[in-house]
Amino acid sequence: FFFSMLLLDPSFLFCVICLAVPLHRTWLEQPQTFHEDAVAYLTDPALIAGGVALALGLLCAVGGRGTRTRTEELVANWFLMNGAIIHITMDGLTGGWHMLPLMYKNYIKVDRRFETDEINSWLVTQLELFLMGPLCLLTYVAYK
Repeated sequence: FFFSMLLLDPSFLFCVICLAVPLHRTWLEQPQTFHEDAVAYLTDPALIAGGVALALGLLCAVGGRGTRTRTEELVANWFLMNGAIIHITMDGLTGGWHMLPLMYKNYIKVDRRFETDEINSWLVTQLELFLMGPLCLLTYVAYK
């Protein structure tokens, strides 16, 4: 039941698609190195950190208050995915610390400030990594 609800959750779907795009582009553009690139991508510390944050959020919410409306579930899941995937993995570690190279290549195409570590964008990524991400996870646990 939990996994079927996730498959219908827009926050979950958005994050999965965002994380899948670099792999898909690699498969289209460099199929000869796709296997090695996919293994490196899936074992990158940034992706693992997001997975750990996601798992910790879920574990901390075990035995929560129980009954929630569908809207409350969607809001709670938005905080979970936004904290673990968007703030920690993507913006904090990929944009700020240049981890997850396949994703980082896309970051610098969209915004060149990530390539030069322009001070304002770097500061925002650090706030996302160390403040906004954890606060989103705490908010998720509070909803549960």
